[in-house]
Amino acid sequence: GGSLGQMGMAIRSLLAKQRPNLPAGVRIAITSKELASALESKKRQSISAAAAVLASSALSGRVPDAVILGTVDESGAFKMPTGFWDQLQALGKGTGQRLVLPAEAAAVLPSMLALEKPGFFMEYEVLLAADFKQLAEFSAKTPEGPLANATKEFRLIRERAGNQDVRQYIANTFVKQRLGAVYQEAPAHFSAKMLLIQAAGNRPTLVAKTVLASELRRALEPMVWLVKFQNDGSEIEETSKIGQTYELCRARVDGLERYAEKNDRSLLDHARELVIAIRNLDRATRTRGENYVV
Repeated sequence: GGSLGQMGMAIRSLLAKQRPNLPAGVRIAITSKELASALESKKRQSISAAAAVLASSALSGRVPDAVILGTVDESGAFKMPTGFWDQLQALGKGTGQRLVLPAEAAAVLPSMLALEKPGFFMEYEVLLAADFKQLAEFSAKTPEGPLANATKEFRLIRERAGNQDVRQYIANTFVKQRLGAVYQEAPAHFSAKMLLIQAAGNRPTLVAKTVLASELRRALEPMVWLVKFQNDGSEIEETSKIGQTYELCRARVDGLERYAEKNDRSLLDHARELVIAIRNLDRATRTRGENYVV
């Protein structure tokens, strides 16, 4: 497709800047049935960073082995994609994979600790890259320099954790010292940094505004079917489902209140208005049903 072709040209320009000795006539083609259908469906896709790393590895011979979330442009800037938090949640439970993210993600990642998910930083070995050059280095299956020692040490820390509760495990003085050594050797090792903050009892308790907005959107997902009915003018037959949707959305939205900054309460208020609208619809539908029975 056109988008993939443009991306290929942008990646070629990026590699030409990164590698003065780029062979003449290098052409980058990105082909994938899945990608083509994703583009047609207008789904968000942010594969430019991953595609650039693959193209770079084809030239360097260094095999990459990492999950990459982000976008790169011709200048080599590595940025967070639109819907970054949702993409992060969509990753699911990790098994120790390296996860390379843009440096600017440092502003939202502590929200994982606020949401009481320190395990995320043990499930994924999170590294923050400042630009494409670092991204390529951090994504290599066999890293070089200080990062090689840091990732090896982190793997050992992870293996020794076994099935222990993450909070209890990292509270151990010896484990804290090992994590400290990892972070000292590789300051870009964000997993070590976050686990040290958690272990020290300094974790944040409130989430970033963008995270709250994403979490509220996810909390209201159960009401999507109602909006669909409203838009196509169909008669709602499953009236009992409205009440269930209300209870589910209310519980989810209420559960997020404790994580919201004072200045971000307006987002919660808007979400609550939608939940109240479901409650009112539930009541109106039930009243109408009772009238029919009479």
